[in-house]
Amino acid sequence: MSSGPPSSSPTCRHAPHGWVSTPDVRDAIQSGLSTAFSYDVDLRRGSPIFDRTVASVTITATVRFDNLTRRYQMSRMVNGRIEEARPTEDLAAVSSWMTHFERIPLSTTAALETNGEYYVRVRAHTRRHNAWFFWPWGGTAFGQAKFTFIQ
Repeated sequence: MSSGPPSSSPTCRHAPHGWVSTPDVRDAIQSGLSTAFSYDVDLRRGSPIFDRTVASVTITATVRFDNLTRRYQMSRMVNGRIEEARPTEDLAAVSSWMTHFERIPLSTTAALETNGEYYVRVRAHTRRHNAWFFWPWGGTAFGQAKFTFIQ
């Protein structure tokens, strides 16, 4: 989490990783099955009584392997809007695309209180696309990082 001048946005820089490297996920991707990982990112303000969500975004990274061209088509959506799409032939690039993200705007810094205690909570989960069979590698992972906003 970082912050810049008052008009800039705090941004999330990194997501959990590891799912793409499992044989089941690799095999599903190589089979041409459209595969998506979704990340629910919440910027929250802690308080003695209850936590308050300041902002939240959903990031979805999707990949589909085309057996004819031997290329992966990757796309990334933020809150349902496609932000970027690109092809690659490199499975390592697919792994990075599916599990890492940087500079995703969460909130303007104007919405944050100076010296306020905040945290970013990330919930990552897999999604099946066009799968009629049992999804063998579903799951959810959680993570969070605390910070003090200093302007």
